[in-house]
Amino acid sequence: MHDITKHVSAETLRRASSADDGIKQVVETTKELAAAFASRGVTPLEPFAGLTIFAIHGMTVLGPSLPLYNKVIGEFTKVDAPFPALFPVPSRPSPLWNAIALSTPTPLSALGRIATPSSNNLASLLGSAPWVPLAGVLEESSVKKNPKTQPYNNTSVVLGAIFNGSKLLFPADAGTEALSHVGPEWNHLLYSGIPHHGSDGNFSQSDIERFCPRFAIISAKGDSCHPSRAIVSGLVKAGTKVVSTHKSGNLWFWSGVVPARTDYSPVELLTGTGAPEPIDWMTVMENMR
Repeated sequence: MHDITKHVSAETLRRASSADDGIKQVVETTKELAAAFASRGVTPLEPFAGLTIFAIHGMTVLGPSLPLYNKVIGEFTKVDAPFPALFPVPSRPSPLWNAIALSTPTPLSALGRIATPSSNNLASLLGSAPWVPLAGVLEESSVKKNPKTQPYNNTSVVLGAIFNGSKLLFPADAGTEALSHVGPEWNHLLYSGIPHHGSDGNFSQSDIERFCPRFAIISAKGDSCHPSRAIVSGLVKAGTKVVSTHKSGNLWFWSGVVPARTDYSPVELLTGTGAPEPIDWMTVMENMR
């Protein structure tokens, strides 16, 4: 867990919180989480680039780096010089970390099938088409070249994992600035989540072209902005199989022998074309605040 109170002075946070309800919410939520962890004897680590979450299959924090985190919080709290540097990792891991480290993990290779029926098997969805260079393929698309998101979205933890030799990306709400710090060794993905519910303010043309995931899932309500039709169309043009929860409902990742569940839906691939989604003006107004 990132702890903004360790990087910005109490006085600066007090002033920033009084001027911005969003910053106030960040501070209050951070304190609530920290208190909940402390009451359970858990000492959270701050997830900065390079931290290994789970050594098996290389689950690693790809972003943000500490310098980027300090830059971003400086922008939205108007701090000239964030302080202090990264706090040291506790010398004695928490009881929770010990429990995780000592448990026997389920191999990620067993997590590759999706829902039922068998036509939703990941391998059958993807086929065997090879990757091809995509630089410039979205030049004429409506995907933005330099989208802008709220600054604090770029403090989101970006995770990467290795799956049967292929790469998976979990970008949370990260914007293109944060994603630009993810190294080129993470280009050409098997899977990626699409940040911020498929918003057009978080994924750029170059992001899609370089990551070009073969399969992507968007968690979205299906309003006029989430997922963005431009983002879906750009992904489809790049050869990505795209699924959204607003079309497919609950998406079920499973391992081992698990009985079918009626409340999980078959995958419905998005095409990126067709009539626009109806405009949800309440959501639009909320996003403009």
